[in-house]
Amino acid sequence: AQAVRLAREAAEKGNALAQTLLAQAYLKGEGGLPRSIAQFLRWSRMAANQGNRVSMEVLAVSYHTGTGVPQDYVQAHM
Repeated sequence: AQAVRLAREAAEKGNALAQTLLAQAYLKGEGGLPRSIAQFLRWSRMAANQGNRVSMEVLAVSYHTGTGVPQDYVQAHM
């Protein structure tokens, strides 16, 4: 829970790596967080918009498979 708290603080300050870690914690329901696709997507998009490659790839897979978002092959390849 401490790691998630620290990640959240950094993520809210715009740290892309922390946003990615927080997104993954929401995806898996780790660190005392509920599993939330909406929060996973929110934090992943923030990190991807800053150029975080892990979040970019995770979002691409989400769009390709339709996980938490409508399946969109064009968006998956952007």
